[in-house]
Amino acid sequence: MTGITLNRVNRAGDSKVRSLAFVLMVSIIFAHGVFFPEQWLLIGAGLAFLQCWGVFKLKDISGLLSLTDGLFLALISCSLLGLLHPVKSSEGWMDALRWFTLWMIYRQARWIQGEENQQRMLNWIQAAGIMLAVLAWLPQLSLWAKGSRLFTMGLERLSSSVGYPNALGVYLAAVILLSPRLRIIQVLLFLTLLNTGSRASLVLFLLIMTGREIVKRRRSQQLRDSFIGIESKSLVKKPKREKLLFGVISISASLLSLIYVKGPSQHLLDWGIRNSLGERLLYFQDGIKLAWLYRGIPQAGGWFTFPLVQHIPYWTTDPHSLLIRVLLDQGIYGMLILSLWAILMMKRLIQNSKGRQFYIFGALLFLMLHALMDTDFLFGTLGILFWTLIGMSVPYEDKKHKKLNLIPLKHTQNRMIKFMPEYHNVLKKFLPGAIYLFLGLLLLGAGIYLPRTDSLKVAEQEAKNTGDKQYTLSVLKKSLHNDQIQFSIRREIARLELELQGADALGAMENVLAWEKFNIRTYEWAQGFVLEEAEKRRKTNPREADILYQWSKELPSRLIKVSSVNRLERMLWPGAANFQPSEMMRFLKSTAEERQLTLR
Repeated sequence: MTGITLNRVNRAGDSKVRSLAFVLMVSIIFAHGVFFPEQWLLIGAGLAFLQCWGVFKLKDISGLLSLTDGLFLALISCSLLGLLHPVKSSEGWMDALRWFTLWMIYRQARWIQGEENQQRMLNWIQAAGIMLAVLAWLPQLSLWAKGSRLFTMGLERLSSSVGYPNALGVYLAAVILLSPRLRIIQVLLFLTLLNTGSRASLVLFLLIMTGREIVKRRRSQQLRDSFIGIESKSLVKKPKREKLLFGVISISASLLSLIYVKGPSQHLLDWGIRNSLGERLLYFQDGIKLAWLYRGIPQAGGWFTFPLVQHIPYWTTDPHSLLIRVLLDQGIYGMLILSLWAILMMKRLIQNSKGRQFYIFGALLFLMLHALMDTDFLFGTLGILFWTLIGMSVPYEDKKHKKLNLIPLKHTQNRMIKFMPEYHNVLKKFLPGAIYLFLGLLLLGAGIYLPRTDSLKVAEQEAKNTGDKQYTLSVLKKSLHNDQIQFSIRREIARLELELQGADALGAMENVLAWEKFNIRTYEWAQGFVLEEAEKRRKTNPREADILYQWSKELPSRLIKVSSVNRLERMLWPGAANFQPSEMMRFLKSTAEERQLTLR
């Protein structure tokens, strides 16, 4: 029975290679590679439908649920739990649906078994890397990327169609670690990697490549020692002249390219604390602070609360670390589950690192380590690459690792036949397919529905169509609860509460400043509006007016506290000394002082 099942999987593997290769090419040509817009959900739906068709066609449960399936189910569940404490509800839904899509990619890749099918998939991965490397040197593509408002740095550092140099560097380094057969291809990929200016990619690539060569030499030495005679030496003899020639060509071409293209070389040599390296340290520090602040519970879009803890001005929608991202979005349990999975998977991959799996292990190790400090494998093309390699590395049926299966049906099959004989065949044939069909329809519906939803526009429209301030306030608060990064809505709520409640609503104004502590215009708006409300209450409620005058008078002194940063933060924020109250704020302060004196 096992042999029949494996034969079916091998026959189906070729179609799975074509489907994943198609998705990979679509991701780098039409989806800008690194990004994961809502339209990618359609890709996930397509893969789910293909998986459903495969299950119905083969009439098999397709390899049970593995350890990695358990990881996906846990992360999806934690993402949905984060909707109970949303920072940005749409981001929570998207996070869960991203994991769904990557799960479908992993399930597709599990069908790719056998030497021939796996080599075909690796050839497609390498072909995509070659295409990215060639396109990266076309200046017209960089102009197109700028026109699409992706990353302007693509004009100085090669970024190809992915639009982000670091992501391109990660993909190319992973492809080189998969060891393409032609040396000229390796040279092309390495030159392009250098000119992306990605420091983390280059350093990790060199470290893993060096470690891999050391392991290969030790294995060669063991092989040499295990044989006796001259014939055995010829088995491990390598063409040193060819290696030396390509080494000279690679070094020469690398030096010429770095001299010719200034941007990447300057970025590679810039290891000062004032660059993005220092900011990443702050991202990690602020991420841990946020997790501690919210006690490690899952939050939809948890990273977006970083303005509440940041000490210097920066804006990023990603913490540049997969562990920090999962810690904030899926909570402490999600991070622990992911860490445990990574340890067990690495242990398993090390045990099976022979032949082709030896090179796949190097690429996976590189992607995992890079995900800790920069672009991770939750993003587009890198996610497809990572989970495809993981799926190919997990045997379809491995008796040695049966303990990793979460649902060992062989142990439950007899009981199912005993208690449900008439339903067993139906369950075996149709339940897995029905699950995949449901997931496909879910992803398809999400891909069509989510881009059409905009709570901000709906809330603003409802607020304009009513004259009831209390109703408008309740609508705006509901919108803000689902998306806390709506700064204009937060300001409108503060304005309405101050008009309705007076000095008791100063907390709403403090909330606005907590989210926009580095925006001078926000301070001016808050100070001016509070002063205006003090004037309205000057005769009707002098006590409240006095409180509002005092708040408006003391506000400029807060900027001094905000600009008081430590040595590291001052290096990253050279303009801290210039973060002072504006002329408008000084004028409003003097006005508040005068009006407060005459009030008394």
